[in-house]
Amino acid sequence: MKAAVLYIGSNVTAAGMTFTTALNTLAADRSNNVNGTFAPVYQAITAMRTLLQTGFTDQFAALSKQGPFITKQFNDAFRSILDRLTLFTGALDRMKTGVTSARDAAGNPPNGISSDNLARYVPLKLSIDLQDALSRLNADIPLVTYIVEETQRRLSTA
Repeated sequence: MKAAVLYIGSNVTAAGMTFTTALNTLAADRSNNVNGTFAPVYQAITAMRTLLQTGFTDQFAALSKQGPFITKQFNDAFRSILDRLTLFTGALDRMKTGVTSARDAAGNPPNGISSDNLARYVPLKLSIDLQDALSRLNADIPLVTYIVEETQRRLSTA
C-alpha cells in the first residue's frame, strides 16, 4: 500500500515538474516559433491528463483492497486537477491565438515578435486569464500532497 501511494505521489510530482519546465521555457521564449514553443506545454498537459485518468490502475487496485477511501480521495483530487487543466488549456489556447496574430502582423523583426505587436494582439486580459488558471491549478496540487502524506502517516501509526 505504501509503495502504491509513493508511486502515485512521485509520478504526479514528475508530471508537474515537466509541466512547470515547459511553462518556464514558454515564458522565456522570444522567438516567433509559436507552435514549437507552445507544443511542449500542450504535451505536458496531455501527459498529465493521461496519467491522472489512466496511469494508476494497478496502484488503485492495490489501494482498494483496504477500502475505497484512499482511492476516492485521489480520484476527487485528480478530477479537480483535470478541471483546472481544462481551464488552463482554454486560457493557453487564447494566448497562443494572440501570439500567433502578433507574429503574423507586419512590423516584426526577423525571427521575433515586436513588443508593439504583442501589446496589440496579446492584451493584458489574456495574461491575467492564464495566470488565474495557473493559480487555480496550483491551488489543487496540495490535495495530492496531503493525501500522500496523510496516508503515509496513518500507515506508520498503524
